[in-house]
Amino acid sequence: MAQDFWLSARQFADAARKAAELPRAALLQEALPGVQTGRRAGRAAVRGGADQPADAATGALAEELSALGRHLDSIRLRLTEGERVTDPIDIAAPEASSALDTQAAEAAMSRRLSQGELLPSAEYVARRGISRQALSKALAAQRVFYVEVGGQRCVPAFFLDAQLERRQLEAVCKALGELPGPAKLQFFTTPKASLEGLTPLQALAQGLASRVRVAAAGFAQR
Repeated sequence: MAQDFWLSARQFADAARKAAELPRAALLQEALPGVQTGRRAGRAAVRGGADQPADAATGALAEELSALGRHLDSIRLRLTEGERVTDPIDIAAPEASSALDTQAAEAAMSRRLSQGELLPSAEYVARRGISRQALSKALAAQRVFYVEVGGQRCVPAFFLDAQLERRQLEAVCKALGELPGPAKLQFFTTPKASLEGLTPLQALAQGLASRVRVAAAGFAQR
């Protein structure tokens, strides 16, 4: 079964590259031949025609693509991270396993801080040239987020990256909604199949802001 999947996956990748170059109307016509687009759809809707307008089908198609993206992300994570090996500690003392996971996560955040990927909030506002009040407003509006490292709030350094358009970055951050800071950081820095293997940060740098927002909305709904 896995062999069949990889054969189909290669064929799908080729077809997806071609489909990505098509305009919206052509995509809908290929996906749903009975759906009318543009002015014809509007006239059909006024006449009460049997064909479903394109806009009514777009949501269903987008949902199917989102579901497909989630499955592909799951497969990619399985390949890149490997399956977790069951250890006696997981069976006998799950709370100990949870503590180990927490320690590993804290160590990873500490490494990001030492490598300059995270900035203490005081350093962030100084380098950004804004006040603490401005940062607080941005956090409240979900345009920026922070993670806690060793008891201090730290903001990802990519919010200062000149290669990223700040408004687009903040719009994606808002699309992630109420997710905790570590989850948002994971989203921005993890390659996604729906973005052709790019991380959302890389995709933003390449001008794929709309696709990143769609990915963020799907990630927030999981």
